[in-house]
Amino acid sequence: MNTIIRLVLAGGQSSRLGQDKTQVMHQGQTLLGRTADLVHQCCASVYISCRTPEVNTTSFPSLLDATDRIGPVGGIVTALRQFRQPVLAVACDLPWLHTEILGQLIQAHGLRSPETVATTWKHARTGILEPLVALYTPAALPFLEHGILNNHFTLNRLIPAHAWHTLIYPPEYDHFFFNMNTPQDLAKLTQNTQPPSER
Repeated sequence: MNTIIRLVLAGGQSSRLGQDKTQVMHQGQTLLGRTADLVHQCCASVYISCRTPEVNTTSFPSLLDATDRIGPVGGIVTALRQFRQPVLAVACDLPWLHTEILGQLIQAHGLRSPETVATTWKHARTGILEPLVALYTPAALPFLEHGILNNHFTLNRLIPAHAWHTLIYPPEYDHFFFNMNTPQDLAKLTQNTQPPSER
């Protein structure tokens, strides 16, 4: 637990949303503040991955992305290079993510096969991975760096299938992974103060 770095990914430009998603308010907190507090419940080693320090409005330290605007993979690579420790990477725009989801992920990470380099959740029906709620080991770094060199930046494609350790989640868990990308997503969040499972 104490060797895992918690990294809140806040380096996006929020271009599709049309406003800074890190500062969207939900239940009295910004999305960035809520996510940082959430991962802090698991461990004190929390960093905010961002392009500029001004983005980080929390009390947690910033980790400035050392790559050239290549998306979340840049922040993860920066953290793995700097700390050389496992990195729990969590997107800042998941308003209904719960500590239980992170706790199960960390527990599964400890039980993974030696040949796997990253642990994440996978949808039971669609098979889609959740690489922005995932735990990356330093052994993932060569895969990520190779992809960057070849101008490939989609996380779930950079690491081969055999190197992922996955937890299967059912459709009723979908709300935990609901993220804010568009004005339509913001409208859904505004209209629903609680996740679907609690209404």
